[in-house]
Amino acid sequence: MRKECTSAIYIASLVCITMSLLVEAADGGVQNTDVGEPIKNNSSEERKEPPFDASGIWKGTVGDKPIVLWLDEHGPCSSSGNNYYWVDNPSGIWIYRDTTDESGHRWEESIHDPALGKSGNWTFTEREKGLMKGAWQDDLTGQSLPIRLKLLVDTRGAYSEEFCESISKRFYGPRFEMLKRVTEEATFENHSYQRISILKGKLAIINVPTLPKLNAFLQQGLEADALGYFHCQLADSTYYESRKSGPDYSFETEPVLWRAQLLLLKKTFSAYCGGNTYSSGGVAGYWHWDTSRDKLIELQRWVRGMADSGGAFKPPDELRELIGSKAAIREDDECFEPVTNAFSFLVHLTEEGMAFDPVLPHVVQACGGDIVVPYKQLSPFLTDEGRRGIDGIVKKAK
Repeated sequence: MRKECTSAIYIASLVCITMSLLVEAADGGVQNTDVGEPIKNNSSEERKEPPFDASGIWKGTVGDKPIVLWLDEHGPCSSSGNNYYWVDNPSGIWIYRDTTDESGHRWEESIHDPALGKSGNWTFTEREKGLMKGAWQDDLTGQSLPIRLKLLVDTRGAYSEEFCESISKRFYGPRFEMLKRVTEEATFENHSYQRISILKGKLAIINVPTLPKLNAFLQQGLEADALGYFHCQLADSTYYESRKSGPDYSFETEPVLWRAQLLLLKKTFSAYCGGNTYSSGGVAGYWHWDTSRDKLIELQRWVRGMADSGGAFKPPDELRELIGSKAAIREDDECFEPVTNAFSFLVHLTEEGMAFDPVLPHVVQACGGDIVVPYKQLSPFLTDEGRRGIDGIVKKAK
């Protein structure tokens, strides 16, 4: 029964009535004051349970085989997540939520070749206190295996690309660590080093025992390249036609100039990830290393007004005009406009001058190539640090 609000103060009565209605609504409806029975809700719709949310990075087993799984159906990590791999096999496999199941419990895996269809069905039955259970079923044979997973990273409510990038290593870390590393002894200009490669030589760096900071720097790059390979492998729709070889994706860092105080490394690449993506390749960038201090040379600090743009450099306008004038291209050549109007360049040192390779759109990449500005003409653009570097590291190395 609704309690009577007997206060003589009008405002107090309104508060009393409002609060009593809120309490009764929370209890399931307003009661009939005559018979003491609740008035039924006329709505025919029943309150639905929210869909089961399996989002997160998980590590555990399907049957007795260890896996790492990343599920993120709607969040910003969906382009990276929604796949898994067996810990003893570096090949990733897509997994999608079954759109016919509104409960959110069922998912389907696909080996990504539409002609072969899905390969398995996942049903998650329980998620509690960082654990998730369910069953996996082979789509062809009907064989069923239990799923037991432990949460590594909770991605529910994560809505930023930065967050996705920060947790990628948690997902790909075990996959990267299990890759077989091949070490080969090598020499360049009478300097000894080691070539370290993974994925059957597709990704390679060098290792110089006397330069530990360089080795750590290149190791980070190798990990980043491996993440790129894993993404490419998932995106490559033709991958399963050549399962053993994997996608056309390779990055290699190798020495191209080695002097007493200067080691110049060039990184080349080739990549095609299937579908509507285009094939690309060439030079990814250069690194200049001061071998006397085991330290990266920040080349943008050598030239006034030159900005680092993710590995490429944007020189000041006056220097850019000088670079364009050094390009051996006729004005009626189709390459003249894209080269002379380029704003970003891959830059590296030579014994004659500083070389600028324009960063161009894919359709005119063939127009690229080194444009060398002699050090004498470059001098007005150099900072004090740049002049010291040219005189002390480059010219002294001749």
